[in-house]
Amino acid sequence: MKKLITYTLLCIIFFSSCKEFIYTTKYHSPSTLFDKEQFIKTPNYWQFYIHDANGGTYKARSGSFDSTSLETVLVKTNPIHIPDTLNRSASNRKNEIHIYIKDSTIPVNDYKGYTLKRFHIHKNEVIEVISYMNPGDIKNEKKVKRERGAVTILSMIIGFIGVLTLSIVIIVNAISNALPSWCFVATMVYGSYNAPEVLILRRYRDEKLTKTIAGRTFIGFYYTFSPLFVKCFKNVKFINLFIKKYLDRYVSFLKRKNNW
Repeated sequence: MKKLITYTLLCIIFFSSCKEFIYTTKYHSPSTLFDKEQFIKTPNYWQFYIHDANGGTYKARSGSFDSTSLETVLVKTNPIHIPDTLNRSASNRKNEIHIYIKDSTIPVNDYKGYTLKRFHIHKNEVIEVISYMNPGDIKNEKKVKRERGAVTILSMIIGFIGVLTLSIVIIVNAISNALPSWCFVATMVYGSYNAPEVLILRRYRDEKLTKTIAGRTFIGFYYTFSPLFVKCFKNVKFINLFIKKYLDRYVSFLKRKNNW
């Protein structure tokens, strides 16, 4: 049983380990920002932040791109730290794109921090673009999420099966150890607890079945349900004759095989 517990725990640990997507800072040229096959191919996925030359930070809202410029409404925000790598707790920032521009000041004219007019950023005003993902990573990330979900479900199933198996083994072992070593059905068929055939079956139980998990499981179920079976069919002759016919063959087989 110790081996079964060890193997089950190892399987759970192995299948629970998921492939992680690593998010590190990636630097892009200004032309990448306006390339129709790059970030603006999926504009709704990204969160755009604009950084001016004086360290001001603005979140872009309702942005629209063409091949040379970005037109957007900007909202003043607090300065944002851009770590080299996002840890697990900060992985929600993976879709940020930080755009550094030459302008030293972006005018913000209303009390909520919004620019009153849509702000235009031309390609030649962009100094640098930083992101945590490449445009092609979106597809890879979806694939990783699907694999992670599948592995999580599989590990849960394996864990459930493992716990269920261990529970059954423990319960059955407890039952088989607690109940007396009677051979209920064999005694019913042969009429005596000490009949030669019953002794062979008891010997097979003690020397063979008790040595394996499957055998002990069978013994546990046998002792759980056979008393009820005997109570119901003890006086039904054709049932007794039918069982005796097959037990006789099995006893003969055990005697030949084990030289008993």
